[in-house]
Amino acid sequence: MVIGKSQEIEGLINSLLKTLPSFEHVDNILNLETIKGSHKISKIETINFNNVKFHYDINRENTIINNLNASFIQGGDRVRITGSNGAGKSTLIKIITGLLSTKSGKVLINNIPIKDIDFNNLKENIIYIGQNEFIMNDTVSNYLSAMAGYELSNDEIARLMERVNFDSKITEIKDGGNSLSGGQRKSLCL
Repeated sequence: MVIGKSQEIEGLINSLLKTLPSFEHVDNILNLETIKGSHKISKIETINFNNVKFHYDINRENTIINNLNASFIQGGDRVRITGSNGAGKSTLIKIITGLLSTKSGKVLINNIPIKDIDFNNLKENIIYIGQNEFIMNDTVSNYLSAMAGYELSNDEIARLMERVNFDSKITEIKDGGNSLSGGQRKSLCL
């Protein structure tokens, strides 16, 4: 019994230690400039980059995106973004979703500057799931309610799980989501 409890405590400490790096940049995240636009879009027809430049403030000499001029989507096209590690693929997506702001140039969605689009409306139209999303240990129902920001009904949870093709037999999340497959983790994050 004592050994079992000590192993459980050790596991909890290890889980906590794994999450500590997530807290290193909390202040930076809380102080991020958010998009405060008022325009709303119902469907994304075009995404254009006009002389877009981006670098992270930590390393100003390393420009990730330098004077990008491109039109990526025309009315429902699917776009594949490829490149080597560190080339800026995730950064580009974070700019499109409004999670990062360009240092110069403009990003236009449907010919509207991204900074002029309501951020919540933008989130309704574009979903970004990062490479290492954190999933808390809890029931699937509680997790989905926490992500929604309000208590979901059983019917809402069932519809969500069906919509993202999540196995309804899985009711509990353990080990920070590592008990789930990669596809299951992505489905939950959707």
